[in-house]
Amino acid sequence: MKKILAVLMILAMGIVFPNLVDARNWNNDDDDDNTCYYCNGTGYCSDCGGSGYSGYTDDDGNDIPCSRCGGSGQCYFCGGSGYY
Repeated sequence: MKKILAVLMILAMGIVFPNLVDARNWNNDDDDDNTCYYCNGTGYCSDCGGSGYSGYTDDDGNDIPCSRCGGSGQCYFCGGSGYY
């Protein structure tokens, strides 16, 4: 049980503080492949799918921007390049 909790804590820290966890070590493909782990090389935000919106609206019916990418639709980790 302690091992499971330790792994979950490490994964949570990687989400909250992505610079602490090196995504390059998670890539199961070729070691020379620099494809971004978070967007799989698409360059799109993995939370909103590149739309820039969260899928929710405010009280006035306006779309709420994605909190992860700030409404840009670009991957928050690689900046939209698809590579790190």
